[in-house]
Amino acid sequence: NVVLITQHEESSKVAAIGFYFSAGSRYENPGQYGISHFTEHMLFKGTKTKSNKELSRIFDRMGGVTNAFTERENVSVYCSVPVVKENNFKIALETICDLSENCTFPEEEFIKEKGVVENEIISVEDDPDDSSMDEIARLIWPDQNISRTITGSAEDVESITRQQMIAWYEKYFVHGELVVIAAGKINEEILTETLSKLPQKKPSVAFYKN
Repeated sequence: NVVLITQHEESSKVAAIGFYFSAGSRYENPGQYGISHFTEHMLFKGTKTKSNKELSRIFDRMGGVTNAFTERENVSVYCSVPVVKENNFKIALETICDLSENCTFPEEEFIKEKGVVENEIISVEDDPDDSSMDEIARLIWPDQNISRTITGSAEDVESITRQQMIAWYEKYFVHGELVVIAAGKINEEILTETLSKLPQKKPSVAFYKN
């Protein structure tokens, strides 16, 4: 099931949507370390119907923002858009849904982004604040999966293949557990109708309304 949590505010001029996938470094096995974070980097590189430039233009034209992040137990893709135009919310929601089921991971972008991720990892390792958080996790949860670094090492990422990423995406994003949170001036009917079409969905949607 897709778990849906909403906070409707009629007076708001914006709508915010967040997709939270049950993926992250905690679920990774040897040979996969860093794959959740690397996959997150690749989500905006193109889908079956849109290029990476087209994806970014969708939110730019609305004056909205979109981004993603990876934690130890989830990967999030989120956006915030002004709702001065009624269909902005629908377009934003459908775009995030597209990212959750139709990413293509182009080979050229995969190779390019692998270098970006590896450089990011080296920067984190050189940053006392960032690296100390990983050390604290190892002390709190010694020898447990949850203490593993979110990014993996540069060597881990270098060994990840595009085929591995596609399989990971299919398991944890396309067919995995998903929580959707929407707040602001949202259309709950559009939300439930659109989410019901996702591959993760069973016939009903768990709906939490505040």
